[in-house]
Formats: sequence, structure tokens, C-alpha cells
Amino acid sequence: MAVENNVVSRHDIAQIRKSIIDLRRLGRYRQAHADILTLDAGLRQIPSVAIEIASLYLAQGHYIRAWDTCQLPESGIFEHGDPSRAFTPLIYDVDCVALALIKAYIGISRFARTTTALQVAERVCEVWFARNSKECSNNLIHLLPAGTEKEYQDHILRSWTALDPTCAADSNAVENNVTVLPSQILLEFYYYRIQVTAGEQTLLEEAEVKKKAAKRMDFLADWLMAHDRLREARFIIYLRIDLLKDPKNDQAILKRLLANLSGKESLAPEEANTRLDIARCIFKLNNGKITEEVREHVRKSEELFKKAGHEFGLIDLMDMQINETGESKRPEDMLSWKLDAAEQYFAKECYQQGIRCLLFSIPVTTDMGTIRERTQAIIERAQMEISKVGGESLEQLLFVQTVAQTVIRAPEYGYARQCIEDYILRLPSEMSPTMEGNLYTTLMMAYLSLGNLEKSRNWAEKALLTFRTGRSYINISDAALYLALTYYHQGKGLSKGSGISLVQYSNAANICQGWAELDHQVEYHGGEVAKCLLLVRCYGGMELWDLCDKWLDRAKDSANRNGVPLENGEDLLLLQAVRRNHLDDAVRFALESLEKCKATPSTPNFVIGQEYMRAATTIHSRFIHRCNVKAEQPDADWRAITDDLIEATKLANQALIYYKSSGGTEMAVTAVNYLYALIKNWPSSAKENLVKGWLEEVQFAEELYDSIRRSSLSTDRIESLFEKRGVVSNKELQKLYANAVEACLDQGNGSQAWLWLQRGKARALSDYFGIRALVPERLLAEIRAEPNTQALYDLERESNAAIVKALPQDYVTVRRKAEAARMEMRKNPLLAQLLNIREGAFNIQFEEVELQSALEMTGRNARTVKYIDWFVPEASAKDTRIILFVRSLDGITLNKTLSITTGFVEAWIKRVLEHPPEAHPPLKRSDGNNRLRELSLLIQEIEELTSEEDLLIICPSGPLTRIPIHAIRFRPSNRALIQRNLVLYSSSASTFRYCQMRAAAEGLKDNLPPENPTMLAVYNEDTDEGRAEREAIYGHGDYLHDRVGFNVLKGTAVTKSSFTDHCSQSRSILYYGHAFFDKLDVLQSSLVLSPESSNPTTDSTAGPSTPITSLPLPGCHLTVADAFALDFSRTCPRITLIACDSGTQQVASGDEPLGFIPALLFAGATSVLGTLWPVESRAARAFTEEYYRQLEVQVERQQGAGQRRVVLDLAAAVRGTVLHLMAKGSPGDWAAYVLYGAWFHIVGR
Repeated sequence: MAVENNVVSRHDIAQIRKSIIDLRRLGRYRQAHADILTLDAGLRQIPSVAIEIASLYLAQGHYIRAWDTCQLPESGIFEHGDPSRAFTPLIYDVDCVALALIKAYIGISRFARTTTALQVAERVCEVWFARNSKECSNNLIHLLPAGTEKEYQDHILRSWTALDPTCAADSNAVENNVTVLPSQILLEFYYYRIQVTAGEQTLLEEAEVKKKAAKRMDFLADWLMAHDRLREARFIIYLRIDLLKDPKNDQAILKRLLANLSGKESLAPEEANTRLDIARCIFKLNNGKITEEVREHVRKSEELFKKAGHEFGLIDLMDMQINETGESKRPEDMLSWKLDAAEQYFAKECYQQGIRCLLFSIPVTTDMGTIRERTQAIIERAQMEISKVGGESLEQLLFVQTVAQTVIRAPEYGYARQCIEDYILRLPSEMSPTMEGNLYTTLMMAYLSLGNLEKSRNWAEKALLTFRTGRSYINISDAALYLALTYYHQGKGLSKGSGISLVQYSNAANICQGWAELDHQVEYHGGEVAKCLLLVRCYGGMELWDLCDKWLDRAKDSANRNGVPLENGEDLLLLQAVRRNHLDDAVRFALESLEKCKATPSTPNFVIGQEYMRAATTIHSRFIHRCNVKAEQPDADWRAITDDLIEATKLANQALIYYKSSGGTEMAVTAVNYLYALIKNWPSSAKENLVKGWLEEVQFAEELYDSIRRSSLSTDRIESLFEKRGVVSNKELQKLYANAVEACLDQGNGSQAWLWLQRGKARALSDYFGIRALVPERLLAEIRAEPNTQALYDLERESNAAIVKALPQDYVTVRRKAEAARMEMRKNPLLAQLLNIREGAFNIQFEEVELQSALEMTGRNARTVKYIDWFVPEASAKDTRIILFVRSLDGITLNKTLSITTGFVEAWIKRVLEHPPEAHPPLKRSDGNNRLRELSLLIQEIEELTSEEDLLIICPSGPLTRIPIHAIRFRPSNRALIQRNLVLYSSSASTFRYCQMRAAAEGLKDNLPPENPTMLAVYNEDTDEGRAEREAIYGHGDYLHDRVGFNVLKGTAVTKSSFTDHCSQSRSILYYGHAFFDKLDVLQSSLVLSPESSNPTTDSTAGPSTPITSLPLPGCHLTVADAFALDFSRTCPRITLIACDSGTQQVASGDEPLGFIPALLFAGATSVLGTLWPVESRAARAFTEEYYRQLEVQVERQQGAGQRRVVLDLAAAVRGTVLHLMAKGSPGDWAAYVLYGAWFHIVGR
């Protein structure tokens, strides 16, 4: 048993406890802490004193102090302090038991140990509360000191009886004058507090636990009031109110307490807080309206707080009024008041109220600007205070709330993904199913926002499984809805009406339909309505309108019957009215909804923007309907009809204004596109100025998506590229670029149209290239020369370093600081250049010294370099004619609308390039040139817009990436494009520039690495023909060794490690062998290599090895994913891949390429030469022999002329080789070869 201090009397202990209690009641935490520090250590370790000290620190919100207070060496109720071990004799000491429960509860806040706390509570329940507690007590009687068994048992049983509702009125209990100690009340208080917390975290059934707790608290409160123990009754009722979300009943309970407290001067703080709680209840019952009764309670509460000298009671009053009247205030004002209130709390060292004030004021909104700045200030302040008081559970809550913002703020989508994934790697050991499931759900939303629907669905499934380990039906049901949502978005992202899209819609519908029925049965009406609305969207995607109406009617019926708001269903109601041609009703409903939304000051700008957009689309629908109906009526009132178009345009413009003011929503892009759709209907005379204004808005919309893309931190992990590809593939973004091109052409501005076309190309790849971007030494020197510029550059680098080291809970804050530094850098011309290079920003102007060097090194005039591009509309577009662009390096851009359509090109590809493996390829037939001539309209205008011998940078779009454009023939001359011009391919202007700068930088080096040309030859087909071919290939290697000086590796010497090593040491690589193109997963496409061997043959004269399969083996061959991970930046080699499909690329939406060409360019190659389709080995040998002969001729010519540095013109060598082969074979033999990257190469030593 615990022994009281022998020196200090019980009276003194009681006085010390009373002093601490009084200071706690008055909120004087600073004074209390100072007094506590003066107490003797032995006094602080008396359990009854420790209870009051811990309770004070807990009320203060200083969990470190509270936890440390509970660490008494001789007060543990479990052996070794382990709740899974046996009880100690102290299980019968009510003070020690109460202290154990207080410690367990503090552990929830301090370390998020809810599971441990629940275990402690349930063990205590066995002895103190359970129905079999008497039997349990008998089993533990051996723990009591000899001779005291009956005394202790009788006392405990009498205490139980006094607090047993079935025995409380027993006269014996009253006659025996049973004393119920304060610690026994505390014991019950903290037992139920732990139970309620466990229920809220879904470790227990929340509703059941709260009902049980409310019933018990009601009894205890009545018992305490009956025994005039009003202070204890007050904190019991503190737990009781809000448990059942019944403000009317809460008000009645509080008024009963107030009747007992009124007029008792010593209980002024309790009366003041009770009146404050009553005012809060009345606010809720009156929807935030201030009544006379509220005013009276607030006035009286204020008077009592002042009279008692309460430290922060007046702040509580202010905070309550701010909270309950929040809807009538602007969000930015609410944040300012909350931050100010929190600062006042912290000044009084009231951490719990101050931190809570901050945490529950963090808005989940897209709004940026002032709201974002104040929100960030709140987050940083909360982080600082939480770290001071040591609250792990508060850290978790702050983390989830911080991340919740980033999921809906478009410029911060990537922040959410990164910090949650890092956090998941280090999850606390006792995280609740609710918190863990919410993390997974947030990650699901992050991936959904980034466009990675597969990962989004995976995390939704994991969230559902996690929630199912808890006891909350609502959490499980909501998780099922989120899973259905991912299927819905997958269906929405596929071609409309396609089989696979219908499958995904059906998956979503099946989930929603089953759970809607379950929700109905368990009376989870909000869940039922939400699933019905998603069903409407699914069936709308399938165009099953009868089912849409059925589920929409059910959603409306359930919402009306059960008082549930029809959230996110307004647009569906409008669409239904439009489908039924109830257009006037729809317009009236949309405008009324808009006015109602605007009338509420707290409505976020994003929501107002949504209402404006709904009104615009509804009125536009009426405009289209009226046009169709009135078109055949000669007396139609067209002025009234066009008024709808004018009004719709105005409303759409207002929607855009509100979306822009919110700053963080991708809906702004949708609004910009919709506004263009409206403007196109205007007469030409009025449209010109509207289009000019619209193009200014496009710039904002694109910058928004740039920020989304950049929010995914650029790393050299392939996942980084795929995240950015997901963003780029967004349909609204691609539509934005197409609209911008069309608008510029409509304005007669071909130059701007080409710029917008390029802005939409390979942006993710450009970002990814920026990771290894070469920053010119000239630029770095200019930055160093300006101290302020250098300081800002250093700040940004320090911020980036901090990102890498940041803990997950600090990640968002650190990223925001780094982005703020970058915003400042963009204002500085020199640093803006650096950011543009690093971020792969588009720039085709050859103004930089490095790019001028590229022209000078190759002896080429800037006027002879032309950039060739095509705008290829989607096949579903109204006008699918392809538009040709020719741009000179001085910015002059010419364009022509061609008489060839997207559909014709796609049909040609299917007919000519997509043939069964066993079929003879059409381009290898005798009429192969005729097939290429069929596409002559693609290039015909190039004859007029360029000069012969110009270097043409071909940048194919969409389906054109699969076509050998250089091989297409002009009419009537029948010359191929490559016969007329040098040709180089590029994925985009920015990647082209990147490769030229890298190659030119090699020419500026004083000491280049040795050229060390290397050939890696693998050919292992184990047939007579295969062996003969292998001998021919290896003989070809010997020829190149003798003629050009190649170091030749053959057979088993060509492994993944040797490929990597030689690419890192050689500036000229030739791979000759098999390649495997995986259409389903391009990252697994591979160059076929030999397995690693302990004693590989590396001699250039090595003979053939044991044959291996030409299909890829796990870990053996070099995949595209492997290639992205390589780093050849020291040697910057030119690479030639003579292998089937080595130049084939999968091109995703946004002309994002994926394959060996972009992978090797990223790895550091300055150029890559590959093939568009399988080539015969014989023809390939002929190509390489002639190609390297052409290069050797260039070397000899320049060396003979005495040039100090040899510069190879790779484009000229490819052209010369193709012309040589063209005379001997079909296009299938010579048209497959494409050169990407730089057109030149500086020869090393």
C-alpha cells in the first residue's frame, strides 16, 4: 500500500492539494508551476498530490510535465508497470488506481498510446466496475496485508454500493455515512474518458460507448450535486456534454448544475464556465443567432470571470462567440481572430486551449493568398507549441489537417503524396485505425489529384481494409465510397463508351449500390445519399438516363426525409432539368442557389466559383436549346436568345475570377476552357477582343498546372517522372493547349500558336531532365558577382537541403518555404534563368553563348535551322485537319492547314505499321515507297517553307511519333524528305535545347575524356542460321575494331554491369543485338544482354558464347527503368542502338515519350540513334558499316584541315547512310533509323 509522508501531516497534504486545485480552477498555471517546483520531491511523489499536479498540467496542456509527474517509483498497480502483467497490492489503493488511469490518459496525448490506455482501463474495470468485480476482488484478496482483508473489502464494497444506481437510494448506505473519495470519482471520470477516446478512434463502438458514458456521467453528476460536491459535478458534466450531440439535453443538464451553483461566491469559476457552456448550447439550437438569453449568460459569465480573477476566462468567452458566429465572418478574419486568441492563451501559458484554438481553425480550402499565409502562420505556431508540450496525438492531428489542405490545393498536390508516404514508413506503434485509415484516404486523394488512378485505387483499398479493423461502420462505409470513386474516375478518364470505361463505371456502381442498401438499413443517411449521387454520375457516364433519374430521386427522397444536405448534388439536379428541357426552371434554380451562396460571408471563393459556373452552364444550355428550336422559325426573337449567350459568358468569367482568387484550384482551367467554348459562339466582330483577353487567362491557367507538376518533387526516381506524366495527361490541360493554339491561329498569330503547341509537349520529361540540367558556368559566375543574388541562391539551396532532411510532419512547411524562396528567385533575372534551366522551361531562342557555340562548332548558320511541328487535333474534334508549323530560330513562324486529317493518319498507321508478325511488312514490299507517298500531304508544304539542305528539327505530335517522317516522299518529285534535308528528331523544343547545350558544353571543356569507342555485340539464336548470323555480326565487330578502333565486347562479356561501365567510360557506344519492346509496360522493355558471370570474357577477340534466349530474363537485361537510373554525365556519350524497336517510344497524352531514347538522353547521352521497327540484321550491318564510314570520313577531313577539335555532324552521317542504303533496298531497310538529341558530337582524345 502507498504510505503517506510521515513528516507532513494529512492536513498539510490536503492544503497543498487544495492550493493546486484552486490555482487550476482559476487557470493560473504559471503560478501553480512555480509553486509546484518549490515542493519537496517526496511530497510530489505522494499519489494524492501527484494526482492534482498531473491534473493541473493536463488541464494546462503540458503533457511532458503531466507525464513526468505520474512517474512515481512506488505507486504502480501492475508488476513492472506492464498492464499485461499481474496486479500489485496497490490495485486496492484508490489514489494509485486513479493515478494509473490519469497516466494512461495522459499517454494518449503524450505518445498516442490509446491501445495501452484502453488496456489499463479494462484491467482496472475488472476490479472496480465489472459485474464480477466482487468475485475478482476475492481472487485478489491475497494481495492485501494480513489482517486488513475484511476492512478493505468492506470499504470498497460500500463505495461501490454508494455509486451503484440500483443501490444509491439504499438507506443503509446513507446511514453508514459511506465516504466516496474524490479519487474514486476521478477513477470513473478517466476510465470513461479513455473509453470515449478509444471509441472516437474506432477501437470500440463509438455510439455504444458514448451512450454508456453519458448514462454513467448523468448518474454521477446527480449524485455529486445531491451531496453538494459541485466542483466535481462540474468536471463530470464537462465530459458529459457533447457526448450525444444533443444540445437541448445538454442545456437541461447544465441548467440543473447552474441552479446549484448560483449565488455561491466560492464557486464563481464553475458558474462562469457553466453559463458559457449554456450560451454555446443556445447558439447551436438557434443556428448561431445571438438571443437575449445568450447575451445574459455571456454578460454574467464575464462578470464572474472578472470577479474571480480567472486567468483566461474572458478569452474563452471571446473564442466561444467567434466559433459560434463563424458563418457570418470572412474566413481571413476568422483566422486572424483565432491566431490572436491563441497568442493570448499562450501568454497565459494555457497551451491546451491555445493549441486547440489553432488546430480547429485550420481551413480545408483551396484559397491561397492571405488565407494561405495566415493558415501557414497558424500551422507553424501550432507546431512550435506542440513540440514544447510534447503531444504526439496533437502532432498526428496537425499533420492530417495540414496534409488535408494540400490534397485540395492544386499547387501542392505533390506535397501531400510525399509527406504521407514518408510518414507511413514510420507510423507510430499504436496509431488508431481511424488515423491510419485517414492517412491512406488522404494519400488516395493525393494520387487521384496527380492523375495516378491505379495507385489511388490501391490506397483506397488499403484504407478500406484498415478501417475494417476498427469498430466504426461510418468509416468503413465512407472508405467503400472512396474506393468506388477511384473506379468512377478510371472510367471517366477512358474513351467515352469504350468497353473498359463501362467496366470501371460498373465496378463503381456495384460498390455504391451494395453499400447504399447497407447504409439504409443501419440508418446512415448521409452515406446513403452520397452513394446514390455517385451512382447517378456512374450511370451518367454510361448514358443510362433512366437509372440516373431513379438514383437521383432516391437521393432527394432520403435527404428530404432525414434532414441530410444534398451535398455535391446540385449539378446533378441541374443536369436532370436540362435533359428534361425544363430549362427555365433550371436557370431559376441555378441563379437562386448562386445568390444564396453569395449572401453567406463565410462561403469560400472556390464554392462561389462553382455556383457561378453552374449558372453559366445552365444558361448556356438554354441558349443552345433555344437556337435549335428557333432556327426554323423566321420570326424568332434572336436578341432574347443571344442575351443568354452574353449572360452565360459573364457568369463564366465571374466563375473564373473567383477560381483565380482562390488560387489553388484546377477548376480554374475548366473555367478557362468553358469560357473559350462560349466565346467561339460570338460574332467575329465581337470575338477578337474577347479572344485576346481569354489568352491572358490561359497564361494563368497554365502556370497553375506548372505549379501542380512542380509540387511533385523532382528526383531521379522514375516515380517522379510518372507523377508528373499523370498531371500532364489531364484532359482539361490538354484541351487548354489545343484551345490556345486554335485561338492564336484564329487571331492570325502563328508564332504564339507554335509556342502554345510546344508548351503542351513533354513537359513532364522536361521537368525530369531539369534534375540533371547543366547550368552554364557563365551564368553561375554572374550570380556570384552579385552578393544579393548569391544570397538568395544560397537560401534556396539551403531550403532544398532542408526538404531532404525534413520529418513528414514538417515537410509541407519546409516545401512552402522553399517555394517562397523560388518565387523570389523568379523576380531576379539571373536566378530566373537558372530556374528555367533547372525546371526544363521551354526556350528555343539561340541567344545563349552555349547554343551559339553549337552553331559555330558545326559551321551552321542559324538561318539554316528550322523547327518543324504539327498540330494534330483529336480524332473526335470537329475539324481534324492537321496544321504544319515551321519556325526559324529568329522566332519567325509560318503555318499551313493541311488537307490531311488525324483520322487518315491513324488509318494509315493501322494499315501499314500494324501487321501480324508472320506477315511481310508493307514497307519492305516493292511498293513500300508508294505507301510513304500516301502521306506526302504531311510534308508537302515544307518544300515551300524551307530551303534545301536546311537542318530540320522534326517534332512529331500524337500518332506522328510512329511514322518515319524523314522517309515520306514529296509529290511530284518523288524525293524523300531526307534526300532534300538533314533531319533530327526531338520530343520537344525544351529537350532539344537541353541536348544541344549539353553537347556544346563538351566543346568548351579543356580536357575531354577519351573517345574510347565501344561496341557491345550480343546475338544468341541457337539455330544454323542464327549461328551464321552471329559469326557475321562478330566479324562486323572485328571490322569496326580495325577500321574505326572500336573496343568490341561479344557474347558473355556483354552484361548489364559491363554495359553500364563502358557507357560511363566511353564517349561513343554501339549496341548491336536484340531488343524487346513491352507494349503493356514500357519500363520493362529491354536490351537483351548476357547473364552476369564470375569470369566474363572481355577481350575484343572473344568468340561466341553459350546461346541465351532473346527474350528478357529478370535482372539479366537492361530495361528502360534501368536506363533511367544510369548516369553518363561524365562522358556524355553518343549512343547507337541497332536492335529491333530500340527507337520505339510509347507516347502518352501531352506527347510524353517513354522508351530507351528519353531514358538514355536523361542518363547523360547527347544523342541516341535507334530504330522505329524490327530491322533485319543484314541491313543493320550495312547501315552501321556505312554510318561509321561516313563519320570516319568527317574525322579524316577535319584532321587533314588541321582542326584542333573534331566535330562530327551526326545528322549528316545519318543522311548520307540512308541515301546510300536507299539505292539498294526498300524503306523497311533504311527508313527505320531515327536520330534524337544533338545533331553533332565533339570527339574526345
